[in-house]
Amino acid sequence: MLRRILFMVVLASVIYGCATVPKESVELSSLVGEMISSAKVSHVNMVNRHFDYLRSEVEYLAFHDYKGALLENVRRELKKNDPNFTELSLDQYDKVILKIQGKRNEWLQEVEKNRQTVLQALEEHYVVLAQANANVTSMLRSAVNISETRAALLERFGPSVGISGTKVKEVEDKVLEGTNRVRSIIESAIEVLK
Repeated sequence: MLRRILFMVVLASVIYGCATVPKESVELSSLVGEMISSAKVSHVNMVNRHFDYLRSEVEYLAFHDYKGALLENVRRELKKNDPNFTELSLDQYDKVILKIQGKRNEWLQEVEKNRQTVLQALEEHYVVLAQANANVTSMLRSAVNISETRAALLERFGPSVGISGTKVKEVEDKVLEGTNRVRSIIESAIEVLK
């Protein structure tokens, strides 16, 4: 008798303890995981293309706009100091070019530093998303397994202990209705407190 009561308690907790989850929900959650991975690849590619574009802009700025302005400034200073100045020597020109290359390298380092910052933030974001989705998939898989086990237990032992699938559904509906009423009362109380 004690064994039968214990069995009924375990069976009731399994039966009443979880809602039914369709098997397709696990497949859908796995598909969402694949979509997250695909979105990550696309996002990383987009970020890299953006920063590659910025690199090309830095190259253009350094060797067109900055180079022209710097050469003009150097020529003006040399002309101010030497009225007979006509043009830069090759050594002077090489020094200006080295200065331009140094500035360009400085700007490119900043672009790369920002690229790495953005990519790291993306990686952290997608790790959290993927982990959350994996957790949901795992929970859904467990719920499906429990649901299948519950159905098998009901089919095998339900009639012998007087429990039917219809009765279980009625109890689940009552529990859900009570839960919704409690939730509504809590939400109303929170609104009053605001």
